[in-house]
Amino acid sequence: MRYVRTYPAALPVLRDLLPEIQTPVQIIAGARDPAVPPINGEFLHERLPNSKLDILDAGHFTWEDAADEYAALATSWWNGGYATV
Repeated sequence: MRYVRTYPAALPVLRDLLPEIQTPVQIIAGARDPAVPPINGEFLHERLPNSKLDILDAGHFTWEDAADEYAALATSWWNGGYATV
């Protein structure tokens, strides 16, 4: 959790670099995540030019709390969804 606690300081440093990243990025966040609030995913999505953000009705462990939806998003991304962002 120490790493996550550095987000408020680290994200502003990265902010100016994010628009240069051209690699497609799938961001999946939990709407009820107490450790990494979804605003962090929104921050990244707003600045990464080729990103897709999905906020699931889940906590921190989205792949467990919303396993079927998470798996569908990941599978869709791997099957070419990355090409549509």
